[in-house]
Amino acid sequence: MQERIRSEYYFSWIFSVGFSLLLFAIAWFWIRPSAEVQFHGILFSRLSIAPFDFSEENPTRFRILSPLLAHVIGLSGRYFYLFPWIVMIVFMTLVQRSILPGSIPLYAGFIKVTMLSFSFMLFLCLAGPGYVDSMSWLLLMICLFPALNRIAFVACLLLALLNHESAIFALPGILLWRYSKLPGKKAVQQSLFDLIPVIILYLSFRLIISECTPVRYNFSFYLNKENIVGNILVNFPLLFKGTFYSFRMAWILPLLAIASSITKKEFRMTIILSSMLLFPFFQLFIAYDINRLLCLCFPAIILSFDYLFRIKPAQTITLACIIILINLLLPVYIIGKDTMALIL
Repeated sequence: MQERIRSEYYFSWIFSVGFSLLLFAIAWFWIRPSAEVQFHGILFSRLSIAPFDFSEENPTRFRILSPLLAHVIGLSGRYFYLFPWIVMIVFMTLVQRSILPGSIPLYAGFIKVTMLSFSFMLFLCLAGPGYVDSMSWLLLMICLFPALNRIAFVACLLLALLNHESAIFALPGILLWRYSKLPGKKAVQQSLFDLIPVIILYLSFRLIISECTPVRYNFSFYLNKENIVGNILVNFPLLFKGTFYSFRMAWILPLLAIASSITKKEFRMTIILSSMLLFPFFQLFIAYDINRLLCLCFPAIILSFDYLFRIKPAQTITLACIIILINLLLPVYIIGKDTMALIL
């Protein structure tokens, strides 16, 4: 009996990986992406060739994780674009698992990852070869699993920041989720116990790198009046469009989950989901590329699906299928600074 259960478990992972590859292939043939790194991907590609060669100035040097890993496994330089694609497939495989206790049927995981994949997340990975966001998403996705031990959790938080500092905007919602079953005061204490060493180690890393070489994308680059005012003027007129095209119709799920949690008086879930949705929006004060930045709201989409599926599985699957069909009919836009580019 145990052998059968183990065999089914392994096969479920094989099917999950296979389905992720299938979705990625469909999106690849749909978009036909360039095999050359683009935009910031060029900077990450250069960094991957010699991650600790401080003789070459690189404004993305604080975002070391993906270039370093790509360098180690031999996907540096012109082949760097393959690394975020591989990571994206791993991320899509994990999305198919439930972050609530227990498991969900394989078909439900397929539908969940299809809905999330045909949002902007997968399209960004393909249309912007070399962007490292997929590694941040993977590490934050791992953090959502409650069974993760504390050392692994803290390590994933730190690695997410070392991949891209924007991950910090997803941390409040993730910490609230992780300690949602603890009393308020204890939850705050545990969150601080996890967060303080991460921040200390991360700031120490930035300080060491700053002593070795100037890095343009530092705190002062983002946290200054000119940049903040400029981003407000650029982002806010496009806020609705940028928000919508991040997940398009999939935004319905967290809104329904929040409404359901209020109806059921599960106010902790209301706060968790609201935090997962709200905090990523603060990025828009210091950076552009609206729908790329708002992909950090993905934990709310995933948690909402699992939450609603536990309450009304048939209705949740039906709704998710409708969302997928509508999203496939809608255009895909990249919305950023002075840009509203059509991908599909």
